[in-house]
Amino acid sequence: MATMTVGKRLGLGFGAVIVLMLIIAVLGITNMRTIQGELRDIVNDKFPKTVWANNMVDGINTIARAMRNGLLESDPGKIQKELDRIETQRGVIKENLAKLEDTIKSDAGKAILKEVTDARAKYVVGQDEFLKLIKEGKQAEAKVFLLSTLRATQATYIDAVNKIITFQSDLMKKPVKKPTNRSHLP
Repeated sequence: MATMTVGKRLGLGFGAVIVLMLIIAVLGITNMRTIQGELRDIVNDKFPKTVWANNMVDGINTIARAMRNGLLESDPGKIQKELDRIETQRGVIKENLAKLEDTIKSDAGKAILKEVTDARAKYVVGQDEFLKLIKEGKQAEAKVFLLSTLRATQATYIDAVNKIITFQSDLMKKPVKKPTNRSHLP
C-alpha cells in the first residue's frame, strides 16, 4: 500500500465505496420485494377474508333485527318486508361464505370455516322454524323460540365467524417483525 500512488489509492477507495453501495442497493431491493410480497398477500388475500366475514356478521345482525321487527309488527305488509330482508341477507351471507370457502386453504382455516358452516346450518334451521311460526301468526311461540333457542344459536354462529376474523387478523400480523433493542428509535 505504501508504494502505491495517490491516484491508485483513491481509485481503490472509490471502487470499494461503489462495491459497498451496490451491496446496499441489492439488499434494499431484495428487502423491498419481500415487503411488497407480504403486503400483496395482506391486501389481496387476508384482508378481503376479514371483510367477507364482517359482511357475514352484519348480515346475521340484520337478520336478527328483522326477526325482532317481524315480532313487533302487526301490519302484514311490514311483516313481509322484514321477512324479505331476512331472505336478502341470507343471500349476502351465502355469497360471502362461498368466497371464504374458495379462498381459505390452510388446515387451520378450514377447521374454523367448518365451525362456521356447522353453526350456520343450525342457525338456518332455527330461522326456518321461526319464520314458519311468524307466517302461521304464532307470535307468542315465535318470541319464546327466538329468546330461548335461536338467540343462543345465533351467538354460536357469530362467535364462529369472529374466529375467522381473528385468525386472518393474526395472520396479517405474523410477517411484521418487531425491532429488537431499538427502544431509542421513534
